[in-house]
Amino acid sequence: MCIEDAVTKYSITLFDGGKYHDYEGDIGDVILEYKDRDLDGDHKPDVIKREGQHYVFEFTRKGTFTTDDYSASPIEGEVIQFQDIACRNFDEIEIVHFTFGTGGPFAWDTTVYFWQDGEWRAFTVIDKDGEINSSQLQELVAKETEMPYEAGSVRVADVKMNLLLLDLGSKDGSSQTTDYRTADLHMNFFPQYLVEGDYECSSFNSDMALVRTWPFDVTGDSVELTSGLQRKLNIFPGRTGTSF
Repeated sequence: MCIEDAVTKYSITLFDGGKYHDYEGDIGDVILEYKDRDLDGDHKPDVIKREGQHYVFEFTRKGTFTTDDYSASPIEGEVIQFQDIACRNFDEIEIVHFTFGTGGPFAWDTTVYFWQDGEWRAFTVIDKDGEINSSQLQELVAKETEMPYEAGSVRVADVKMNLLLLDLGSKDGSSQTTDYRTADLHMNFFPQYLVEGDYECSSFNSDMALVRTWPFDVTGDSVELTSGLQRKLNIFPGRTGTSF
């Protein structure tokens, strides 16, 4: 499944051709993967509602929180992801906002919500202007592209919690090239160490995350597994590389 298909399936505003872009209520009623999810670890169903242009999370054990409003149109939408990053038997929650254009999906306005000191707190991954919240990653992008980093200067094609899929390619009129890399952002989500600030990022790579996390057809087009790409991803017939 390519990114476009996955986002269309799991995004409330892009789902079914934008049919639900003005939907309000329990989003689990239209996207079953969000129905009766136990997010706070008490084996009871929690509810995710869409009200206007924001979401309300209602938990049976850990209260309620409301997100900011999101930009809304039939070509935009949010995908909600869950993972127990801090290993505390309940999930951290990430909302990734997408816009689709001729150049493919563009992720921005992305936030992780984390339970700390009796409340849900928001930690920005990509802000509303499209700026990635990592000065280290910004420096890496600037060094690789030989251009100053600016918000939106590199396309974030997808986000899987703290793992970003970056496209360092370029577009010149109708001509477009892609150059996919992964960037693993790090923030210590254990409550005693969690502080305000940006994410750490020591490097970005063309690595097995492109195979394990994303399909090769990340733009909807099949990618030929050439010998050069095999070498870049460290995979060869008959074995899978594990060191990079």
